[in-house]
Amino acid sequence: MTLLRNTLAAALLFGLVACGQGQPSTPAAAPSAAPQPSGPSPVATGGAAIALDAGGLLIVMKDTGSSRMIDFGLPQAQVVDIVSNVAGAPAPESTNTECGAGPVQFVALPDGLTLLFQERRFVGWSLDKDAAGRQSTMSGVGVGSTRSDLLAAYSGVQVSETSLGQEFSAGGLYGVLDGPGEAGKIEVMWAGTSCVFR
Repeated sequence: MTLLRNTLAAALLFGLVACGQGQPSTPAAAPSAAPQPSGPSPVATGGAAIALDAGGLLIVMKDTGSSRMIDFGLPQAQVVDIVSNVAGAPAPESTNTECGAGPVQFVALPDGLTLLFQERRFVGWSLDKDAAGRQSTMSGVGVGSTRSDLLAAYSGVQVSETSLGQEFSAGGLYGVLDGPGEAGKIEVMWAGTSCVFR
């Protein structure tokens, strides 16, 4: 019965992703990535996992490794349904009207991943310190990864001192490191539209 329920859930999950329409509201170039097995693994519930991407999120089937993209621009209800099936029920939606990009709705998941929406469309995601070791890109980079991990996984990484600290960008992925050296660890991370106050 459990196997049947998991199979049906996976079929529903991929049906929802496959039916999605929409263009990203904030275009982001996919970073050039190399395998980075030492980084944290994507968090998983049942037979699927979430992986972070510069253009949205990936739902990855653990048994086959096949994946489906949840692009920025998809409807909020669809995205929340899909991601909740993998990561668990989210906290109630909250809104920040003071973001530089305009009013943003936030849906926080139990694993430290927060989804950002504008006009009921998926426009970004962010990770906080609670996500350390629980969420990552397909190349293994997430909160808790070091600057050395980041440089090994992505080309064209830029790091600069801002009011946030050691802020980095890597092909559409952004975040803040806790120190200037190669051992500095990622404290927060985001892609797409953000609500970061500098």
